Amino acid sequence: MPEYIWCGIRQGGLTNATQFVKAFQLLKEDNMMSSDRRSGMDTRFKDHSRAQQHTGAVLLLFTLAIIAGACSEPPSVNAPHALLKPEYVTGAAASALQPNGRFTLPSSVIDPVGQVSAEEAKAIATRYVREVAPFLIGSWIGAHGATINPNVLAPCDRALYASTPYAPMAGGLSELSLRTFGPHWVVPLCASNGQAQIVVSFSALATEVVLALNSPKGVLQTARADIAAVGLPKAASPAMYSPESAASYAFTKTGKRVSNVPELVMTPMPQVPSLVRWHVVLEEPVSLRGLESATARQRVSLFVGFSDRFTSSGLLDRNPSVALAHLSWTDPVTQVRFSPVLLSTAPANLELVTRERP
Repeated sequence: MPEYIWCGIRQGGLTNATQFVKAFQLLKEDNMMSSDRRSGMDTRFKDHSRAQQHTGAVLLLFTLAIIAGACSEPPSVNAPHALLKPEYVTGAAASALQPNGRFTLPSSVIDPVGQVSAEEAKAIATRYVREVAPFLIGSWIGAHGATINPNVLAPCDRALYASTPYAPMAGGLSELSLRTFGPHWVVPLCASNGQAQIVVSFSALATEVVLALNSPKGVLQTARADIAAVGLPKAASPAMYSPESAASYAFTKTGKRVSNVPELVMTPMPQVPSLVRWHVVLEEPVSLRGLESATARQRVSLFVGFSDRFTSSGLLDRNPSVALAHLSWTDPVTQVRFSPVLLSTAPANLELVTRERP
């Protein structure tokens, strides 16, 4: 069983300025191995000594405070809302579909008890991108493939609540572990023309971040939030970022109506939550064939979303030719070794699939 020591940094290396500060506090730089998030390669840290670099952290946070105080509020965007046709859904999905083609979502994914709310998540994502833009704009533009103006970015539509793919964790774990493996918010940000350019994800349990929202000159306290902001390639499908689009895609590709309101389940570690995957239940089984395994099967339940990178998306199902990986991790704070248990609905070990036509 592979064992990993993580320090709050997901696959793809250091993705934001706050993680940069945190990495200085938790890691020795000469033990860090990072790779481009877009390549889909793993990133691991062999050593997690808490080497304190207070000077660098203070300077960086001071710079961010100046930036935060100088920024004005961004305008709204003209991103078209995804609308779903009534004939595409049945059962609970049909009951939740409003006349305007939008789902009525449960309060558990809008204002989860004891967690950051959807409206707060949108405000945090917008503010965070503008605070760290001077440090990350180059990487965002490189990933997106076009110019990005962070001062005009705003949430494209909803903030998306991604439930945890893991069973409840055992005791002895730090807040850092519980947050990284717990539920997350995913917030796509669009330019004024409605094009999604950046996606922000962070722990839904990081309620302390909300405290700075009412202080325009304060710095968001994101060091404990497992936050990441990534540039979204222009080729990435915007249909992956709403439950209505996920249901519409599932119906179009399978010919079967969707019977549930698609549920966003967080992509397991070490991949980022912004590689969204929606759990979809169909009205009846559909014949599918895996593009990697070439295995035929029938499924009622499957996923719609990204595979291992933003430029690859579609219908997804568990790859029967690949054993489910059980990863072991070491908590960087308590030193407790743990092996999170994936739920049966976890979007792990997936492959792209297509419908088998008679």
